Amino acid sequence: MDTEEGGEMRKSVRKDDPGYDPKAVRCAVFLDGQKLKYCITADEELGKAWVYETGEDGHLIVDRSVNPPQLRVKVLSGKVRIVMEKR
Repeated sequence: MDTEEGGEMRKSVRKDDPGYDPKAVRCAVFLDGQKLKYCITADEELGKAWVYETGEDGHLIVDRSVNPPQLRVKVLSGKVRIVMEKR
């Protein structure tokens, strides 16, 4: 994977997030050196990454207790690094 080193601080694919950037879909996010899957927002300064939660089977978890149903999100903490993947 070709990447460009960060300095990105905060990136999000969520339009309602202050770090929204349509190019964020091209970012790889690492938490404590491990690449994250299903990351929707990452903040290097806060050391937090918001990811869609998966079950033991690896499938995304849908929270049906809210209307409309939404994918469940969890917040992970640690050393966050955002890297823009080259195209």
